[in-house]
Amino acid sequence: MSDRSPSWIRLLAVGAGCLLAISSCKIAWRAIRYNQPAVTDHRLFPERPIHRAGDTLRLPERLVPLPPTKDWALGKWYRPGMTPEDYFQATGTVAFLLIRDDTLRYEHYDRKFGPESRFNSFSMSKSVISVLTGIALEEGHLDSLDQSIGDYLDFCRDSSLRQITVRHLLQMTSGLHSTEGYLNPWATSTRLYYGDRLYDLLADLRTDHPPGTKFQYINLNYQLLGMVVAEATGRPLAQYFEEKIWRHLNTESDAGWSLHEDTEVEKGFCCWNARARDFARFGQLILAGGKWQDQQLIPPEWLRKSFSLDTAQGSRQSYQFGWYTSAEQEDVYAEGLLGQFIYVAPAQKTVIVRLGNSLDFNVRWYLMFKFLAGLKTRPPVADLPRAELLPLEGTYTFGRSNYGDTTLVGKKATVRATARGLKVKAEFGKPWRATPSSDSTFFNLRFSRNLRIRYDAQGQPRGLRWERRGNAWELEKVE
Repeated sequence: MSDRSPSWIRLLAVGAGCLLAISSCKIAWRAIRYNQPAVTDHRLFPERPIHRAGDTLRLPERLVPLPPTKDWALGKWYRPGMTPEDYFQATGTVAFLLIRDDTLRYEHYDRKFGPESRFNSFSMSKSVISVLTGIALEEGHLDSLDQSIGDYLDFCRDSSLRQITVRHLLQMTSGLHSTEGYLNPWATSTRLYYGDRLYDLLADLRTDHPPGTKFQYINLNYQLLGMVVAEATGRPLAQYFEEKIWRHLNTESDAGWSLHEDTEVEKGFCCWNARARDFARFGQLILAGGKWQDQQLIPPEWLRKSFSLDTAQGSRQSYQFGWYTSAEQEDVYAEGLLGQFIYVAPAQKTVIVRLGNSLDFNVRWYLMFKFLAGLKTRPPVADLPRAELLPLEGTYTFGRSNYGDTTLVGKKATVRATARGLKVKAEFGKPWRATPSSDSTFFNLRFSRNLRIRYDAQGQPRGLRWERRGNAWELEKVE
C-alpha cells in the first residue's frame, strides 16, 4: 500500500475533535491513518465473495501499441515525447486495457500490479447497482421506479423520507442531506466508507430540499438503493449480482463486495472489487446490450432507459441511472473515485478500462477515451494573430440548446481576443480560453468545449455556437 503519512496539523485537528466526539475517533483515525481511499482498499474491509462459475473464457489477444501520446494525451502531466507508459505513470494509472472487436488490443499495469491484481471499483459499483435494479424490476421484485423506498427500508417507513422513490435514488434527486469528500473525518461519505455505525447514520437522515427537484451527486443515494434491491430480492447484494451477472460471464476470478463493518450490508455506493480484465468483461456485457452467449442477462429496455437523455424531476442529462452519458448518445461510462473507468463505445465495438490510484480532476479521461476509440480526433492548433481575432470580441447572449434546454436563455458571455486565442467569460462558471483550430473553430480540450463562429453575408461575426459534450447553444452577438 502506498505511503499515506498524515501531517501533524491534521493529527492535532482530529485529536481535538475526538475530545469532543469520542464515538467518532475510530472513523477519524482511519481517515487520518489511510489519508485518502486507495485502489487496494478492499484489503481493509470485510467482504462478501462473488463467486465465478464454469470455465474461464479468456479474452483473445492481439496486442498492439497505443497511438502516440501526441494524438490523445491531455492535461498538465503530458509532455511532448512521452510514451503512453510514461503518461500512465505520471497520471497514477495502475491498469489500462483497451478491447476492440472482443479482442484485447492493449494492456498495461503499474509495476506493483498485474493481471491477477484485484482493485476497488469505487463508484463504478453504482452502475452495477443500476443494472441490478433493472433486473429486479423486470423480475417483479420492485413494483415501479416510482415506488417509495419506505416500502423496503424500515427507517424510512414512517418519516418524511417516505416521499423518496427508487427513481429519485437512481437519478441522484432524493434531496437527502449529505456531506461528500473523504478528507473530512466527519463527512457523510467518510462515515459510510470508514465507519462502523451505519445504522446510527441512517437514523439521522433528513432532506435539504424536496425529492425530484434537484440533482446532487451523493454516495448516500446508492447506499440506500443497494439496500432497497437487497431487501426487495431477499438476497444480499453481492449474491444477487453473482446469481444474475457474474456467474454467467466466464470471469477469470472471483470478485467481492466490501461490507460495512459489524454488519452484513454491502457498501453499495462503492467497493465492488475485481480484476481489471473482469471489469472489462462487464463492459463487454454492456457493449453487447446486456446479452452474453445468447442469454439476455440485462433487460435491453432498461439499458435503453439508462442511456437516454432525461432532465425530468430535476435529473441531469449527463448522468442517467448510474451511468455517465453524452448528448451524442455514442458512448457511456461508469466512473469511480481516483479515476476508475469502464468506458463503452458501441459503434466502435470498444471497451476501455482505466484504473487509478491518484485523484486529479484536471485529467480529462473521457475525452481521451473518445480519441482512443476513434470517435473524435484531437484538433490541430492554428496560428492566428490577435488582429484577426479582434472582430470576434463582444458580448453574446444564449439561446436554446439543440436539445431544447432553456436554462441558459438570456445569459450573457463576453469574448476577448488574446495572443493565444479567445478568452470567454460567461455569467456562470469560470473563464476559459478557446484555442483556434481555424478562423471559425476554437476549442478547449480541458473542458471539452468548442466555439464555432457564424458569419453574416458581409463576413462579419454574427453569433457563436457553444458546444460541450454534444450539447450546443446558439449565441447571438448583441454588442
